[in-house]
Amino acid sequence: MGCLHLCRRISLCDRLTLTRIKTTDEQADLDFLNNFATLTQEKYLRQIQADTAAFDSALKPLGNFIQTVQGITDIERTQNERVLNQTVAIAGVGISVASLAASSLSNQAAQIVQVWRPIPKNQPPSVSNLWLSAALILLVSIAVGGLAALITSALVSRKKLP
Repeated sequence: MGCLHLCRRISLCDRLTLTRIKTTDEQADLDFLNNFATLTQEKYLRQIQADTAAFDSALKPLGNFIQTVQGITDIERTQNERVLNQTVAIAGVGISVASLAASSLSNQAAQIVQVWRPIPKNQPPSVSNLWLSAALILLVSIAVGGLAALITSALVSRKKLP
């Protein structure tokens, strides 16, 4: 129906153009153009209508396919965002617990190293003892943070939605 309307509109424009040419040049023989326009309109109108019907019938399955692909993409994006959120939560808990462990161990690490490698009371702590206390703080905080991250990972993976 839209195609027929378009062809009629084009035909009307062509006829108006032919009329203008005829008024400009009265001796011009434009009947063959008018006949050609009528012939091509009749000939190609059916073809255009058939092509439109064929394309319209293929348009709905294509639209369904596009919506299906968009739905799959949205589902995968949601799953990726969920995994990212879980990873950020696990890393955040691990880093937080590790930093808490490091700050709470900083006072006690020197005392623990003092038990391992005693220093006389009138001497300052040796460089090796300072390195040992720093290494102890680092190792214990990494271990505690890793353990907290593992526990968080287990809790998060247990609460997965089906």
